[in-house]
Amino acid sequence: MKPRQNLQQSRSGVGADQLIDAARALLQEASIDPAALAATLERLRGELASWRRLGNADRQIEVLELLCKAHQRAGQADLALAYGEEAVELSRLAKDDYGMAVTSLRLAAIRQGLGQQRRATQILEEALEGSRAADSAQLEVLTLIRLAGAQQRLGELGLALRSFEQGLSLLGEPEVEIGDEAEMRFGYGGLLIALQRPLESGHQFEQAAELYRRAPDGQQQLASVLNRLAHVAYRLGDRKRVEELLAESRALLMAMGEKAPGAQDELALSHLFQARLELDEKNLPRAEEAARRALEMARRSAARKLEGMALLDLGRIRRRLPDAASSLQYCRQALEIFEDLEEPASQALAGIRVAEALLDLGRPQEAWQYIEPGLQIAEAQRIASHRSDVRADYFAFRQDFFEIAIDVLMAKHRIDADGGFHLEALEVHERRRARNLLDTLSAAQGAEPVEEDPQLLAEEGALEAELRRLTRDVAVPDIEDQLVGLLHGLQRVRGELRRRRHPEAAAAPVDLERMLSTLEADDSLVLVYSLGERGGYLWSILGGHVEAYPLQNLWAIEANIDQLAEHLPRTAERSLMATRRAGKALGELLLGPVAKKLGDRRLVVVAPGKLQHIPFGALMRPGSTSEDNYLIRRHEVVMLPSVASLVLMRQQEAGRPIPGGGIFALADPVFGLDDPRLRAPTRDAAPLPGPATEVKRNPVAAPQAAPDPTYLKEALEAQQRSIELLSDRMEFKVNSRLPGSGKEVAGIIDLADELGVKVVSHLGFEASREVLVGADLGELSVLHIASHAFQDQALPELSGLILSLVDEQGRPRNGFLRAFEISRLQLPLELVVLSACETGRGRAQAGEGVLGLSRAFLDAGATRLVTSLWKVDDGSTAELMRHFYAFYLRTGLSPSAALRQAQLVLLDDTSTRAPYHWAGFVFQGEWRAAPKDLSE
Repeated sequence: MKPRQNLQQSRSGVGADQLIDAARALLQEASIDPAALAATLERLRGELASWRRLGNADRQIEVLELLCKAHQRAGQADLALAYGEEAVELSRLAKDDYGMAVTSLRLAAIRQGLGQQRRATQILEEALEGSRAADSAQLEVLTLIRLAGAQQRLGELGLALRSFEQGLSLLGEPEVEIGDEAEMRFGYGGLLIALQRPLESGHQFEQAAELYRRAPDGQQQLASVLNRLAHVAYRLGDRKRVEELLAESRALLMAMGEKAPGAQDELALSHLFQARLELDEKNLPRAEEAARRALEMARRSAARKLEGMALLDLGRIRRRLPDAASSLQYCRQALEIFEDLEEPASQALAGIRVAEALLDLGRPQEAWQYIEPGLQIAEAQRIASHRSDVRADYFAFRQDFFEIAIDVLMAKHRIDADGGFHLEALEVHERRRARNLLDTLSAAQGAEPVEEDPQLLAEEGALEAELRRLTRDVAVPDIEDQLVGLLHGLQRVRGELRRRRHPEAAAAPVDLERMLSTLEADDSLVLVYSLGERGGYLWSILGGHVEAYPLQNLWAIEANIDQLAEHLPRTAERSLMATRRAGKALGELLLGPVAKKLGDRRLVVVAPGKLQHIPFGALMRPGSTSEDNYLIRRHEVVMLPSVASLVLMRQQEAGRPIPGGGIFALADPVFGLDDPRLRAPTRDAAPLPGPATEVKRNPVAAPQAAPDPTYLKEALEAQQRSIELLSDRMEFKVNSRLPGSGKEVAGIIDLADELGVKVVSHLGFEASREVLVGADLGELSVLHIASHAFQDQALPELSGLILSLVDEQGRPRNGFLRAFEISRLQLPLELVVLSACETGRGRAQAGEGVLGLSRAFLDAGATRLVTSLWKVDDGSTAELMRHFYAFYLRTGLSPSAALRQAQLVLLDDTSTRAPYHWAGFVFQGEWRAAPKDLSE
């Protein structure tokens, strides 16, 4: 059948008579007189009987659709479904894909109103097929909006994201109207809020608001968007903006009249946001008043989901008073509503809040039954998304589920110490740690080659090239928004490529039994820390045996972490004394419970939050009276993202060929035109390729394009602006040469020559991005990079290394190698040493760990990393690395043991005894030596 031009046009070729026109007009009215509606229904049933006798299928479908809509308006869902389903069946028989899809949209809405979310989703999936068969972009967009909303209600956020992405790709079609685009962006913004991406969400809502402002009848929709923008501002912590948006929304709604369709719901929502603002300000009476007004309005308009939300907020408020009994009552009412509505995500949240109240009441045994379903739903939502950035953000938001679960299990452990609840708590803790890294490690094992989609690969390449272009000139206007959009696009494409390569979108968590068996024969003491709102816990694992301890005084832990972090990167005697005091206090708090187990064992630390940026080797042994009895004196220290990651790292290393041995080193790059190594430009020198040309990821470099005659001048200017802005933003001087880095590699070369170890070194101009990206590292064991580095806290994918920025003739070159590029390299190496500033830092994301350079190298296949936690000194770093490689190559120590010995050398030297000189480098990953040596 020929596709419709507009959803409001007549559906059949037979002209609509006066009855049909009158019925349509009546059903479009905001409020309908019941008598008029009953009369219309009677006439439509008579009309249907007439067309059945005549056998006219088109007119039967037309009247059936009107009967479906009329009974829906009359609140007679069963009759509306019966007529609508008959219309759909007739449309199928008539091969009217368009009509079938349109009526299916209404049937899905009726099913949703009845709380039948799963059935509604199935109907919408069928409607989507019909809209595509009818070749109607407008109908497909509307169906995708409804389908994404239904998937979101079921908690299938990953599927909803994919549906919205498909709909967004159709917005440029001529058939799609402004109102359709506004509705798409409004729905997409709502999903992004649920996925904990407020900046992206706000961008979508702003576009929707602008579209509704241009629409003559878009005032109510605009009020809805303003409410959602208030939610975004709330998530971003902008209270003033929240209040401004809520006031604007309420003014619009009041001008329309409270009886306008949906006005009560939007007013109720605005009161909910107000309640949350007051709760954050600890103004509990006003918070409760606003929440009760929202509840009253929701009940008046029979908006059951809003009612459930208001009840949950009242539960939170009563818990703060504290009134756990009332909190439990409200949360249980909310849980019943969400169970009736078949909304698993909201049901999971309500269940967790019930468990929290029960825990407050001292009933942990009863609380657990409400927790596991919430954890399973959070896990299912994470796995459903094919985008790693979405999974990470959503999982970070749902860390409270896991915190409460751990609190409940540890409370049960206190009641029954032999019940194994501390083991369950440890397993839950591992389920929340570094899951995206586990996904990557799992996917890398036993991956079968697949035929790649050339279109997706081309799109990935184009996005990467545009990111490289923009990040070379950070002075571009609105660059932040552009970078965010490009990074999200890259995640979308890479996620789709990953989904096709590995149908299982995400890895299942490694079970505790498997983790403990991996550690059973090891004498290392594994220390797993959890710091939550209610309290902190420490699990020690020794020889496969687990014990658990509560951590006391979380406030003191946080304060000493901050103090230690402040003084560690300093060398003054006063700072050294403050470092020792904070290190002693923190050592007592964190290690006191396991002091008797320490001995001289290797300490393997799994740490959350700020603890990830603290070198445990600089803490003092608990109970020590010596002023410099640092842990490093008696302990090798290893950091791990999670215990499960160790299991998969060992599997990864066991499943790949043993490298041939040798070291690949880059050091002492050339950063500026004032470098004495720079030769004067020659007239015969060929210009660099133009800005569109990029080097592809290893092992093959792209051919050079024809030179752009204007590129040299523009690139020099753009690079200088980029350097200046980066220096201000990252607080380093990129133009400063690192002569110590050349000396440290020269020392490595001398030692390697003595021991017969192969070294491939690239210094000066050769220490370039092109050399590293194009290198074949398969025959080598160690990658050593000594240069500048920087971390982007807001966008960790843009963190990077800085290699040579000019060539021998002074022509600019792209020397920035970003984390999003590093993560795609193939690095099956024994060891990666990042001898640069702050390479072990990054954005500490709840549940995922530190995101930045170190994570990018782990994603690329590295199993052992030596990274830095602060702006390390060039001279002392060169000295540390000289001793590190001497212990590593000459004595055959493992990398982690060699690092400790090198740090001890500097600690015992009075000129470098301050932790600033020796503690900045930490080891992360597999501590066992690889099954080979480094000789040629």
